[in-house]
Formats: sequence, structure tokens, C-alpha cells
Amino acid sequence: METNKNIASVICAYKELSGKSNSECARALELSCSTFKDYAAGRGNPSIATLEHLSLKLGIDLSYLICGCFSADQTVVMKKLLDVTGILIKLPPENREIFAEELIRLVKLTCGDAIYEH
Repeated sequence: METNKNIASVICAYKELSGKSNSECARALELSCSTFKDYAAGRGNPSIATLEHLSLKLGIDLSYLICGCFSADQTVVMKKLLDVTGILIKLPPENREIFAEELIRLVKLTCGDAIYEH
């Protein structure tokens, strides 16, 4: 299922960028460690409520988890870019997510379907 790949990509990028262990990530996302590991491996069948919870905890739009558009590597690069950009332009944390959404929209507009290729 494509949604499982999207979730795995986001979860793995979150783990890599946070530098946290599986159990630390699971706690931060309010998941059991086994559920976190399943999602990171592209397994599991999360409910809509769980997907909404994850999108809230990860600070991303729900549609990103369901539809996805970036590979794991692209997600990591995008998150790092957003972190650096946020620091450079001194965005307060609460505005970084808005900036991230707009940047992703801009990338989609300028790159079209090319961004979906892995």
C-alpha cells in the first residue's frame, strides 16, 4: 500500500533528523515502540485517527502521509533545507510549518511530476 510507504518515509526521515532512538521517537509520537518500528518498515494499518495524530505530532499535512510525494532521501533533504532556511530567515517555530507547506507547493509547481520520480 502506498500510504504505508509514505508513512515509512516520513517516520524514517523524522528519526534520522531528530537523532533519537526508536524508543525516543515512539515516545515523542505517542506510539508503542513496536508500532513505531512497524510504521518505519512500511507495515501496519493505521486508522484515519492515527494518521491525523501522526500528522499533528510530525507537524505535516495529513495529505502528505496519505498521498506522499517525496522519497525518504528527498524528505530528509527537504527537512534539512527547511531547518537551515528557518534558521537563516529566523522564522519562529510556529511559522516553519506554514513555510514548509508553501515551499513544498512551490517545488511541486516548479518541478511538476519530476519531483515524484525516484
